[in-house]
Amino acid sequence: DTIEDVMARFDHLAGVVLASRSYSAALAPIYFSANLDAGIYEILKGIALSHVFPFLDNVFAASHFRASPHLRALICAQIANIEYSVINDTLAGRFPEEHLALYLKIAVLGCIAGHLPRVPSDLTEMLAELRQMLPTS
Repeated sequence: DTIEDVMARFDHLAGVVLASRSYSAALAPIYFSANLDAGIYEILKGIALSHVFPFLDNVFAASHFRASPHLRALICAQIANIEYSVINDTLAGRFPEEHLALYLKIAVLGCIAGHLPRVPSDLTEMLAELRQMLPTS
């Protein structure tokens, strides 16, 4: 429900991904396949989104943002895309594994914040803290 809960979920997700590399590495190509059955796509998208619900609804409420069903669907699709992309890039060696949770947090929270007309202060503060944790070299 809270930003702290979401941070903990991404820490847990990163551990699961790194502990089951072959399974995790297989999901992104399937998820992004143009030929994927719509039902399987929805299942995989649901897996990705489970990490951010009900936080997303709480952020929308805190910022007094009422997303239309179409915009909400777009935001949810973008969140799932970002998660699978960051995981895929990490497992392919393009991002350092030790920063997987950090990159997921920044990417997903940044996506959410980018759609809000008024970003709640706790989200702004968390994003600033996370950016400071990025490696400098």
